[in-house]
Amino acid sequence: MRYIINFKLKESKLPVDYHSIFVSFFKQCLSQHMDGEFFEEYYGIGRTKDICWSVRLDSPSIGGKIITLGSTNLEMTFVSPDPKAALVYFNACNDYKNKSHPLPLGNSLTLVNIKPQREISINKNAMLIKFYSPLCLRVHNKEGNKDEYYSVKSPNFKEVLKDSIKRQCSKKLIPFVDEIMMDTRKLRKTVVPIYGQRIEVSLGEIVLIGEPKLLDDIVKRSIGSRKPSGFGLVTCLEQWEVS
Repeated sequence: MRYIINFKLKESKLPVDYHSIFVSFFKQCLSQHMDGEFFEEYYGIGRTKDICWSVRLDSPSIGGKIITLGSTNLEMTFVSPDPKAALVYFNACNDYKNKSHPLPLGNSLTLVNIKPQREISINKNAMLIKFYSPLCLRVHNKEGNKDEYYSVKSPNFKEVLKDSIKRQCSKKLIPFVDEIMMDTRKLRKTVVPIYGQRIEVSLGEIVLIGEPKLLDDIVKRSIGSRKPSGFGLVTCLEQWEVS
């Protein structure tokens, strides 16, 4: 399921590392919704959340650690293939509508509207998708006990991306993952800050050719690591059939 969430800022600015702001917002929504009945299920230690989101910033201008925006309006796209999670987050956010959520720098954030968005179904074997939020691919190195991040400039990017899709797609679709063909020429490497780190990610567009049911699953689920923190949200720009 896919939603559009509209926010209003008190002032037209955000920290450069703004991902934590929206994670905090969702935590606040779930902690207040139904007396926090679902908070532990989604934000307890070790819990996973099959959600993904992306925020569209209006005419952003970066200066130091601050992003200055062209207006106080923000638009978020929120997706989840899990019907229960989609409903819980929708209801929790709707309960928090029109309430001021405090932010750093003396700013505040208010949800003003949330509404479902029509989802596109993929029924062809080729598609062009665009990343609305950066593609993050994280692999944990057990020997060094640290995380490594991969971008389109990494030599084994396609293999790491396929491994990520295998871990997240429906089990019945795993056999089709190795057959995926990719055109990554419209992807570029960039570096973004999150929780005090600067991590290597990819932005742009990618062509995927493969089993239509797998491609549909990818669009509805989005791709990669750290999706609940605002990474990997995709939308389909075009689909077609290849022989």
